[in-house]
This record gives sequence, structure tokens and C-alpha cells, in this order.
Amino acid sequence: MVWQSPQAKQRATLLALSTIVAAVLAGCANYAGIHSDKDMALPTQIATAQSMPSEGGHWPATDWASQFGDAQLKALIDEALAGSPSIDKARARIAAAVAFSESANANTLPQVGAGYSWTRQRLTESTFIPPAFAGTWQSENKAIISASYELDLWGKNREALRSAVSMVHMTEAEAEQVKLTLSQAIARSYNELARLYALLDIARDEVTQREEVLRVTRGRVRMGLDTAVEQQTAEANHAAAQ
Repeated sequence: MVWQSPQAKQRATLLALSTIVAAVLAGCANYAGIHSDKDMALPTQIATAQSMPSEGGHWPATDWASQFGDAQLKALIDEALAGSPSIDKARARIAAAVAFSESANANTLPQVGAGYSWTRQRLTESTFIPPAFAGTWQSENKAIISASYELDLWGKNREALRSAVSMVHMTEAEAEQVKLTLSQAIARSYNELARLYALLDIARDEVTQREEVLRVTRGRVRMGLDTAVEQQTAEANHAAAQ
């Protein structure tokens, strides 16, 4: 049997009573009507225009590289866009889609036609022809004007027109995507080439600096101001720079 002091027994008793009282109160509590007063925000309530300004549905301008002030980069992009087979194909698809949409639009409009014919013939001398006209040449002019309109009761023509317009928009988007992808690739390659040239200039400057240090060190060794250790160190640094 474990012996406990009176103070420890009193604390244990108070703890047990507190636990029992809390359990009783929790069982008697009524949670009805308790709910959060927070509502989920709607997308229209979020001020996205402040952090993400809209471009108005327009693709980036083809001369976006002009903002960097590098005429050579702009010339490279313009040349690539002018002679890219992918862009030529995209333009051909746009032209085909536009022609198809115009044809679909024509089906929703009234159709008007006109025709003209002219014939000349010699009438026979048969007894069926009046004597005044028998054996003479006669001309016949005929003009025909027609109009028609198809009642699109089931919306077939309207759906075809909407589909054709969507096709035009899709092909235009594909063409803009090709332009943007090509110009971005050229800009990245151009910037990478510029970075490599900058690193090459830095490396050449470092080699020149190491050569100067080696020249000075050799002179100091000949004058007895440095030892062979300093010269070997300068030679090693020069070789590493090369």
C-alpha cells in the first residue's frame, strides 16, 4: 500500500470532483443554434484587379521585346516571325477557318440570285409558223431573278455558324501562341548567349590579371624579393585561369 500525505489526498479529491463537474456540465449544455457567422467569399468579391490587372483579353504585342531597348534582339525576333514555317501554317489555318465561317454565315442569310440569257434562232418555214415570221431570225432575251430563305427552325445553321466562329478564334489563338513561344525562345537564347559572352569577358580579364601577377612575381624572384614558392603559386593560378 502506497502512503500519501493529507495534502496529496486533498489535491486528488479536488481533481476528481472537478472532472466530474465538467462532465456533468458538458452533458447538460445545449448546442442548438451555435454556428459560424462567416460566409464564403464569392469570386466577384475578391479585388483581383488590384493584384492581377486584366489585359482585356489581348495577346502580348509582337514587339514586346522593344521594352528592353535592344535593337538586335528585336530584329532577330522579327526575322524569325517573318520566316517561320509554323507561323505560315497557322496563318493558312486561320484563312481556312475564316472562309468556313463566312460560308456558314451565308447559310443564315437570304439567298438572292440573278440570271440572264440571250438566244437567236431562225424560225422554220413550217405551216405552223405564221407567214409573217416564217423563215426569219428572232432573238429572245430572258432575265431571271430569284430569292429564297431557309427557315432555320431547329437552329442547325446558327449552331454551324457558332462552331465556325469558335474555330476562327481557336486558330487565331494557336497562331498567337506560336508567335509568343517562338519569340520567347529567341529571347531566352539571346539572353543566354549574352550571359556566356559576359562570362567569357570576365574569364579573359582574369587571365590577363594572372599574367600580370606572374610577370611581376618572376621579376621579384629575379631580384631576390620573392622565392620560388611565390612563383610556383603565380604560375598555378595563371594555369587555372586559362
